[in-house]
Amino acid sequence: MLSKRLQTVLSFLKNGRVLYDVGSDHAYLPIAALKEGVVEKAYAVDNKLGPLEAARQNAKKEDLLDTLKLLHSEGIEDLDQDADLLVIAGLGGKTIHKILDGQDYKNLTRMVLQPNNHPEMVRFLTKSNPLKIVDETVVAENGELYVVIVLEKGEQSLSPKELWGGPVLLQKKPPAYKESLEKEHGFLSRLLEEIPDQDAKKPLQEKKDLLEEVLHEWRND
Repeated sequence: MLSKRLQTVLSFLKNGRVLYDVGSDHAYLPIAALKEGVVEKAYAVDNKLGPLEAARQNAKKEDLLDTLKLLHSEGIEDLDQDADLLVIAGLGGKTIHKILDGQDYKNLTRMVLQPNNHPEMVRFLTKSNPLKIVDETVVAENGELYVVIVLEKGEQSLSPKELWGGPVLLQKKPPAYKESLEKEHGFLSRLLEEIPDQDAKKPLQEKKDLLEEVLHEWRND
């Protein structure tokens, strides 16, 4: 049984045949994608051997060892030409950016990315790579709010406000997301009061100002 977070990620896997799941852990997501007929083949990719062995055991239980390939790898350097769908879920936004920035995406047509933090770093991929955001959503689970961002190949120019707030989320305006932005604004306000160094405060102040702009527009709709 997939978590709500991974079920949401799964729902965005469309129009593809082969899934490449980075940071797959126990391979719950690719196994579900195969069982539900979302894809015909999947790669479970992890940089730790322990989770990959657990993934192998899980695939064996489901009789999926013929269609689920296990890879001991750090990112997409071993990306196969047949993979057209990519998932990276549960890693930090900075790590996801590092994995994908400036890489050869080969035949990928869609990337479904779920950063545990710093979602703006995922959106920053559109600034220096031939990628565009086609959808976004938020998932509330166990008291946490997770952002899911869907990228496809293309070109996109995002404003600073869209990079930080999300071009699709700013249009959808989900209530849970508004609450999380208000919490972040409060955190930044407190943090800025505690930092004496003006240079260190500058990027935080810029983000706080953008959040204030977004929240002001939100309240006036």
